[in-house]
Amino acid sequence: MRYFLQILTITTAFILFSCGSDSPEGTVKQFLKNIDNFEHDKAEACITENYRESLDNVKKASAGWSESKKETYKKVAKPYNILLKEKTDSTASVFVGLDTDGGMPMRTMFLLKKRNGRWLIDKSEEQF
Repeated sequence: MRYFLQILTITTAFILFSCGSDSPEGTVKQFLKNIDNFEHDKAEACITENYRESLDNVKKASAGWSESKKETYKKVAKPYNILLKEKTDSTASVFVGLDTDGGMPMRTMFLLKKRNGRWLIDKSEEQF
């Protein structure tokens, strides 16, 4: 019985700290935090299988970065503007905007699906 309670506690903690948020905006926010901290394994908990190729591209883009470049990137503030655009019982769209000094602005629409009670990123579309 004791081991069962430990397993239940660990499983509950994993669910609470995984990316499947109660809200589409929460999922997107956690996903971006994971990406910005190069925690790609945690970011995988935020996506459907359909979005795996996009995540793989993000991994490849930063694979050659040095540790010092990653640490510098982590320290840069990223004030994302996250806005829920549409939501049904099973789908949602979340707009993310980011303006950086001297950098390319980010305008992305994340399309999410609800799977087993968790919001997960299924697609993204760049907005111009």
